[in-house]
Amino acid sequence: MDKADDSKAAAAITEQKRQHEEVVEQHPIVSPEEWLKRRLMLMEKEKRYVRAGDELAEEVRALPWVKIEKNYTFTSPQGDLTLAGLFRHHKQLFVRHFMMEPGQKWQCEGCTLESNHVDGLLPYFENHDMSYVAVSRAPIDQIEVVRKRMNWKFCWVSSYKSDFNYDFHVSFRPGGSEGWKDDL
Repeated sequence: MDKADDSKAAAAITEQKRQHEEVVEQHPIVSPEEWLKRRLMLMEKEKRYVRAGDELAEEVRALPWVKIEKNYTFTSPQGDLTLAGLFRHHKQLFVRHFMMEPGQKWQCEGCTLESNHVDGLLPYFENHDMSYVAVSRAPIDQIEVVRKRMNWKFCWVSSYKSDFNYDFHVSFRPGGSEGWKDDL
C-alpha cells in the first residue's frame, strides 16, 4: 500500500466517522413509556420474523440432495484433497463459502465476523460427527496469509484448481452472473 492509498483510506475512515456521528446526533429520543410501547410492537414483528426464518430453514432442510459425481480438487496447506477427503473421519460436512477471490485485497466483513467465532465451535462440530471447512477461490498461499494473520485454526481450503464454487453458484465467472445479483 502506498501513501496515496493510505491518504484515501484515512479520508474514507474520517468521512465514515463523520456520517456515524451525524446519525447519532440526529437520532430521535423519546420517553421510557414511548420506547417500551415501540419496543413491544417491534418484538411482535421480531417473533414473526423468527418464525418465518424457522419455516424457511425447514424448507431448506427438505430440499432434495444431489449426488456429486464430479471429482473436485481442494488445496490445503498439506496438499490436495478430494471432496470426500474434506469429511476426514466424519459422517457430515459443513462447507462454508468464504468470499475471497484470487488476488482480492480485502476481506469480506461478514465472512470475517463469522469466521472469528468458528474455532470455538470446532469441539461442538466434532462432538456431532461433523467436519467444518471454509472454501475460497483464492489460491492457498493467499488464504494462508489471512488465516495466519487472523490466527484461525479451522480448515480453510482453496477451490482454485476446480469448478466447485462455480458449480455450486457461490462464485461466477467474469460476465457469468446473468443479472443474478440484480434479482436480490
